[in-house]
Amino acid sequence: MPADELAALEAALAIPERPMNAGQTKRRVEASSVNTALQVRAAEAAFAVGRASRATAFLEAAIGAQDTRRDRVRLGLLHERLAHIR
Repeated sequence: MPADELAALEAALAIPERPMNAGQTKRRVEASSVNTALQVRAAEAAFAVGRASRATAFLEAAIGAQDTRRDRVRLGLLHERLAHIR
C-alpha cells in the first residue's frame, strides 16, 4: 500500500546521517545518492496517496541535493516529474 510505503520511507529519511571523516567523500556521495533515491520514492508514494504538496516537497529536496554539473539528465528528469505533480 502506498500509505505504508510512505510511512516507511519517511521513517528512513528521518534517520540522521552519521558524521564522516574528511577522507570518506566517496561514502558521502553514495549516502547522498541513496537519500535522493529515497526522497524520489517517497514523492511517488505521497503522490499515490493524494498528498501532492508532500510529494512536491520531497522532489524539491531531491533536486536541491543534486550536483548540477555531474548529473544533468537526472536533474532534468526530477524537474519533469516535479512539473507533472504540480
